[in-house]
Amino acid sequence: MAEHVEAIKDSKFNRQRASTDDLRKKCKNGYMFVNSGVSKKKGKSIKFSNAAGQSAFHHVLPITSCQDANMDVDSDTLEYIHDCMAATVWDINDTPNLIGLPLKPVYMAADRFLSADDNTVNELKALNPKKGGFGAIPELPCHQNDHASFNEGVIDYLNKNIWKKLKPSDPCKSKSEDIKALLDKGSKKFTKWLEARGKQNGGAIDCWVNREAKEKTWHIPFSMKIGKPPPTPPPPRLVSQNRKAWLKSMFERL
Repeated sequence: MAEHVEAIKDSKFNRQRASTDDLRKKCKNGYMFVNSGVSKKKGKSIKFSNAAGQSAFHHVLPITSCQDANMDVDSDTLEYIHDCMAATVWDINDTPNLIGLPLKPVYMAADRFLSADDNTVNELKALNPKKGGFGAIPELPCHQNDHASFNEGVIDYLNKNIWKKLKPSDPCKSKSEDIKALLDKGSKKFTKWLEARGKQNGGAIDCWVNREAKEKTWHIPFSMKIGKPPPTPPPPRLVSQNRKAWLKSMFERL
């Protein structure tokens, strides 16, 4: 088994997380917040660009879903899966498997925006996250809401549709398969699922702005849970608590 794992490491198949800088370069889909400017340090002006805690890079097929521990197969099949990985050019950190998703502070910023200077919902919709538009809400789920449930759903999908189907009929004669197309199919499937979830029940923007009126269903577009998200009471309209307490109240299951 060890030699097969080493073969994966030496191949062009990568199932380990890249650095944040690499993910920033490769991610082309979804919600990406860019806060840029110039700061001074020790008398020097330094340009900076970051997400300011507003967005995160999400692996559509999560890192955990491609690890041995989550493959529900016997040892012979796992060995063959390793051979297939070694024969495949695929990177879990490439664009097809990455999507930017919002973090909880986005919604706090949206409330602050709407409460200041009589800003309107249309003005909220016009905010550009790539130009530092704090409060810009995407029609996508929140990366911090039901992420573990999403992982479980993808793990189940990969076991059923890829890993368990890779067992060769004759291990001594079988040629290792290139599984890039299968993995890319999974990435495409769950990217579309995330995009569709964010548009449910009128979409994330409408559900956030009208969360009291939609008390029983407002939470749906924000949930990454594959299946029906459990009910969640809407958080307060304005920040009446400290920041940490308010963020916790937003999705109280977390």
